[in-house]
Amino acid sequence: MQTQNFFLDRPEMRDYQLQGHKISLDLHPDVFPPSAFVVPFAQNIQINPGDRVADIGTGSGILAVMAAQQGAEVWATDTSEASVRNAKENAHKNQVDIQAFAGSFFGPLKGKFDVIIANLPQEILPEDYKLDLGDDLSQTINGGKLGNEILVEFLKIAPEYMHATSKLYINVGSLSDFKSTFQLIGQNYNARMINSYALPNKAFVEKNIAFYQQLNAEGKIHIFQEDGIWKAMVYPFELKLKSA
Repeated sequence: MQTQNFFLDRPEMRDYQLQGHKISLDLHPDVFPPSAFVVPFAQNIQINPGDRVADIGTGSGILAVMAAQQGAEVWATDTSEASVRNAKENAHKNQVDIQAFAGSFFGPLKGKFDVIIANLPQEILPEDYKLDLGDDLSQTINGGKLGNEILVEFLKIAPEYMHATSKLYINVGSLSDFKSTFQLIGQNYNARMINSYALPNKAFVEKNIAFYQQLNAEGKIHIFQEDGIWKAMVYPFELKLKSA
């Protein structure tokens, strides 16, 4: 497997199988397409018919569509207007209903949710790559100086939208300050790691490998070579609120 690019050069249609359902997606160059870890992540998300589900950072809408196919009532948000349009388009394509809105984190959403899914940016982007992408695209994948700033901010506010039995599903990537993310999770949640896997880094990591090797040497991220390919770890979690 080779390094992966983030964005498409042209529109594509892709099919996925998630929890026994086929999902067909129309994907566009201005929307972050599903990454390699989305399918194994999705297989571990537990959703019951009638659940209130919030999909935060919906992107193409793949996880929101999956939740709706499971019989859930689904709301989705994304900071990208293009992503919100694409999520609605893909819900219609798969003949399910979702409510999608532009906004940071929960945006206009109110109340408590039974299931919250948050597939948030955790990439550390070199400055020249951010300039190449432009503001609109870079904001969809840029996790801040140490990669985990957005996820950490989200983890601090998510309890406001959870009840005693709510489940929160997130990914933590080692191409970020994952150790401090783990620490925050342990302080605020009952956590269950539901999987772990190594994935090839994106092409821009290979092109700027000295930058990332320095962060690796400083212990701020964890990347490693396997068969000549630079990889990072992904750790999916199911989180619940700690009892009072």
